[in-house]
Amino acid sequence: MVVNFYYGILHIAFILCLYLIFIWGIEDVLVDIFYWARVIYRRLFVYTKYPRLTVEDLYRKEEQWIAIMVPAWQEAGVIGKMLETTIRHLDYDRYVIFCGTYVNDPETSREVDFISEKYQKVVRATVTHPGPTNKADCLNFVVREIHSYEMQHGIRFSGYVLHDSEDIVHPLELKLFNYLLPRKDMMQIPVTALERSWKDFVACTYLDEFSEWHLKDLLVRESLTRTIPSAGVGTCFSRRAMSFLEEKNGGDPFPTNSLTEDYVAGLTLAEGGMEGIIFHFPIAFKGKRGIRRTRKIYVSVAEYFPDTFWAAVRQKSRWILGIALQGTETFGWRGDIFDKFFLYRDRKGLLTSFVNFLANILFINYMLLFVGLKLNFLPSYNYAIPRTLLIFNIFFLANRLLHRALFVFLLYGWKQSLLSIPRIFVVNFINFCATMRALKIFGEHLLWGKPLVWDKTQHVYPAEEQLSAYRRRLGDILVQWKALREEDLKAALREQEESKELLGEILLRHKLIDEDTLFKALSEQLGLPLVSPDAIDVARMADALPKELCVGYRVFPASIEKDGTLRLAVTRAVVPECLNEIKRHWSGPLKFCLIKESDMLNILSDLTRMEVGSQI
Repeated sequence: MVVNFYYGILHIAFILCLYLIFIWGIEDVLVDIFYWARVIYRRLFVYTKYPRLTVEDLYRKEEQWIAIMVPAWQEAGVIGKMLETTIRHLDYDRYVIFCGTYVNDPETSREVDFISEKYQKVVRATVTHPGPTNKADCLNFVVREIHSYEMQHGIRFSGYVLHDSEDIVHPLELKLFNYLLPRKDMMQIPVTALERSWKDFVACTYLDEFSEWHLKDLLVRESLTRTIPSAGVGTCFSRRAMSFLEEKNGGDPFPTNSLTEDYVAGLTLAEGGMEGIIFHFPIAFKGKRGIRRTRKIYVSVAEYFPDTFWAAVRQKSRWILGIALQGTETFGWRGDIFDKFFLYRDRKGLLTSFVNFLANILFINYMLLFVGLKLNFLPSYNYAIPRTLLIFNIFFLANRLLHRALFVFLLYGWKQSLLSIPRIFVVNFINFCATMRALKIFGEHLLWGKPLVWDKTQHVYPAEEQLSAYRRRLGDILVQWKALREEDLKAALREQEESKELLGEILLRHKLIDEDTLFKALSEQLGLPLVSPDAIDVARMADALPKELCVGYRVFPASIEKDGTLRLAVTRAVVPECLNEIKRHWSGPLKFCLIKESDMLNILSDLTRMEVGSQI
């Protein structure tokens, strides 16, 4: 009797899931069909007629003033490094970073003040009441500071860019926004997750979701509705759009009654008839041998997303709370049929997270049931299964997994692409728990008036060696400094294609630049200080690392700091093999600085003479 009751419940849940997944599968296929039709149409009728945008086109456009807005609450651990890395890597001159901090967060304020004293491009805006409130409130104070700065310095910002304190800003980002201003009212570039180890299943779920969402879904949404919701980072508002938001909200551009002010801002601009776009600007380069000989790196915002289960649940519950719950309460179902369709897709996660979780539970149950029947542990059951519906759902599931794997492959390669398939179970469980948490928080807000505050997650910032893909190119720095002509750079790059030499070596050999200029540019590109050989005590540091290692990799110990950090002088970016070899001989922390090649050779010569002298 109990077993039959269990079979009945299982069958009812199975049929319910079948019909719901069938409906959602149809809409997903329609979005996929539209995407591929758009791709084919543009390749046949647009790209053959109009030339694609190039990096050279971006540089030809005169720079306009752009304000970067960074709200920060308890971000002392990452904000300093984010600001300094952004300033060092951005290939743009006419910008100012405005960072908002709270009066009761002195640690973050001190970090921002330290950077602002070092770089005039950073200005701190103070939220005059204690935090946390929410990002919208912090951003509103930032916008007021921007207006004050404009009056003091007699400039007008043409664009306002949203970023978070853990973002890695692409060197060409502002060039791209500058090219589109003021023609577009809101511009969004893709947001990507920094790749982790395959073992970090939680963190890698963000690779899966953001790849498909930003490379496919947002393009379809833009094509059908002429607007998109902001992702909160990598978003640029035109001056006209910011003025409209301020007028719409009574002086403050971002509504403080929402935890997803970025999403609300995009929908508000759409109501005002303003156009928003998701802009893909890929830069192709030759990769390693394998399935992909050529890779495309998009101008995008990259960051580390949470790598622990409950941190991911906290972050996603805030998104669900702001988009699905507060969004429905604030916006209702406005717009035409396409607007309503995508609003529905934004909010259906409240239901799909439960159904997908239930589907996973059913899958496990049916696997155990299959084993039990085969081993005669359980009695048979005679419930009819709608086979046609089941076949369609299997097709929809295969289609969903295939598309997700494809877009992960485009950004991260085949290993992560294959792993995106089993990670679907992790995604479903995280989304289920996040939905439950969001419903709990929203219920407490409605029933007892509990305020919805900034429910932030702890952020981390990548190590310097992980930022290589986001650095400015050496040739671009030299051209910008007027140390190298563009035609000479192009000729050197053509030679590099054939010889595979380092660009700096080619430029030195042809005497297009001198060594001092080259290493100053490398210092700017790599974000490493340039050290003088006079600052290195060769005799005292000679035994810190083996001579063979120093000669083979062109490295030398510059000093040992009080906390036990070994500061290494290098002549180029450190390759993993060199780093692994160093760690075999030095177990403590490492820090790097740059030294000219000629100075390194002199140091290594002194080291050799010292060794010969000791043997005599």
